[in-house]
Amino acid sequence: MSDHIISHEKLIMQIRVVGLIYNNITRTYCPIITHMISMCIPRVEASMTLDYIKNKLNGLNIGHVRHIREIPLRSDPTHKRILMRFHWNENSNKSTVLQKQMEELGSLKVVYDMPWYWKLVVAQ
Repeated sequence: MSDHIISHEKLIMQIRVVGLIYNNITRTYCPIITHMISMCIPRVEASMTLDYIKNKLNGLNIGHVRHIREIPLRSDPTHKRILMRFHWNENSNKSTVLQKQMEELGSLKVVYDMPWYWKLVVAQ
C-alpha cells in the first residue's frame, strides 16, 4: 500500500465524550465531543525523550498528546517507534487542514528541528 493511499478502516477516528453541557433551549444535557486518533512515528532516534516529542507536538497548537509510549526496534537498537493517542484541536483551522491531509495522504511530516522531521502515520 502506498504512503498516499489509506484504507477507511485504518482512519477510524474515535469520538470521545469528555463531558456534558446543559442546553437551556431544549433543557437537556448534550455531550462535549473531541476527536481522538492513534498515531505512530515509525522511527526516531533512541536518545530522543518522550517529553521532547510530546512538547514539540503539543507546541504546534493543533491538539495535544493524550498518551505516548515507545517501542524499541528489534532490528535497530539505535532507534525506536513512538505510539500516541492524539486529540485534535477542533477550533483551529491549521488542525482541520492537517486532519484532512492525514485522511487524504495517510501521513504528516512534522519538522522538529530544521531540516529534521518526523513522519506521523495512523497507527495500525
